[in-house]
Formats: sequence, C-alpha cells, structure tokens
Amino acid sequence: DQRTLPLDHKYDSVDSGGLGVDIFIVDTGIFLEHSDFDGRAKSGVAALVGPDGDGNGHGTFVAGIIGGKRYGVAKQANLISVKALSDRGYGTTSSVLRGLQYVYLEHQTKENKKTVLNLSIMSNFSRIINEAVNETALSGIVVVVINATEGVDACGYSPVSAANVISVGSTNIMDRLSTSSNYGPCVTLYAPGENVTSDFVGSSSAISTLSGTSFATAHVSGVAALILSNHTDSLLPSEVRERIISLSTRNAIVGLPANSVNRL
Repeated sequence: DQRTLPLDHKYDSVDSGGLGVDIFIVDTGIFLEHSDFDGRAKSGVAALVGPDGDGNGHGTFVAGIIGGKRYGVAKQANLISVKALSDRGYGTTSSVLRGLQYVYLEHQTKENKKTVLNLSIMSNFSRIINEAVNETALSGIVVVVINATEGVDACGYSPVSAANVISVGSTNIMDRLSTSSNYGPCVTLYAPGENVTSDFVGSSSAISTLSGTSFATAHVSGVAALILSNHTDSLLPSEVRERIISLSTRNAIVGLPANSVNRL
C-alpha cells in the first residue's frame, strides 16, 4: 500500500474488505480446512477427473493472497475453488473450459453479481480459450489472469491476450520486472510476485514463501474484490479495470521494455 520505496513492510488492511464478493479461483484446488480462511473457502467444482482437494499447494497459496485473514488483500471475500489443474499443476483445454462454464452459470443464477475470476492458467495462443474468457467477462465477471512466465512478450499466450481481462505481470521488492514475468502491450499492469508469503497445504496453519506471476495476479484479484465491495451496485468489469488502472502507480517499474505500460 505504498507508492514509493523504501517499504515499511506494513499493510493497512480493511477488515471488511471483499465482503459480499465471490472470488472463483481456477487452479489446483484449495485446502478448505486451512484456519486462515475462517470457513469462507468452499469447493465449487472439480473440472477434471480426480480428487477435488489441493494436493499441490498452488491454489491454496493463491487463495491466501486473495482473501486469507493473515496475508490476504480482501479478508472477507468468499473463496470458491474451481479445480481445473491437477495436483501436478497441469490442465487441459477441456478442464479449463468446464471450469469457466461453471463460473459463468454460477454467476448467472445468483442474486449477488459481485464476482471475480482468478485464472492461474497459461497456454500458447488459443482462440478457443480467449473466446471463452471474453464471454465470461462480458457476462459481468471481473477476470484477472496471469501473463505467463517465459520472460517474453505476453501477446503470444492465452488467456492474457484476451481483450476483456485484467492481465498481470510480476515485480520484485525493488519494483523491478521479475525475470520470469512476461511483458508487452497485452499486460494491463504489474504487482508484487516475488518472495510472497501465504497459506499452504499440509496443516491448518501451514505457510510458505514462493515467487511467480500467479501471486502477482492474486494481489490484483484481491484489489478487484475491494473495489466491488465498496460499491452498493455492481460495477461492470470494464469499470473495475479502469479503477484499478487509475489507482496504479505510473513509471515506478525498472527494467520494462519500451512497448510495455509502466503501471504498478
């Protein structure tokens, strides 16, 4: 919550942040029994064959950043697991599409229309994935996606190249572009993604410290939930996107190529 360095290593959180917002996490699942979630995490659907728990830890880690009471940005948001990735961290186009369909239908049938979709998936450019993600966003769901981890231009990947998403790159504690983060005109903005501490699997109090663009994306999903929870009426995804952009800090990131938007 600071715009300039040096950091004071404190986060002034809003205890009611994210209240009334549903965040669907398409990932490896969530360890629902973790005490940090206060019972706000639940299983939505397993979009592939196999157990619906988190045997990997990635999805739980992401959920902790988004809405855990200790490390989370939006500490009162509802966290819904959509397991589209296996415990090895792999998924298929079919499992991702099934997960997106589930989120779409859940959003259509509920009275509360404050919905965020956090997508920790990446693939080579896929028209099918991009079209499905765009349709999800056009239904009123705020879609936040990782921009892949190849250290190249993000526009050659999906779903970061979809038109209606908030795509997020990663920076380190010194506001430098992470070496693993993609960049380019398809990235909306950047967020902290290195040496992040969050919840993990193994016990109800397990934590870990990891790095990756998925964790930068989780921070932005949490911010989207804060924005939605602060408004009585639902905002359009495009409005949430523009508010996040307006709140970002310009020209703070070191190491970005010239064709990238410098927003942190």
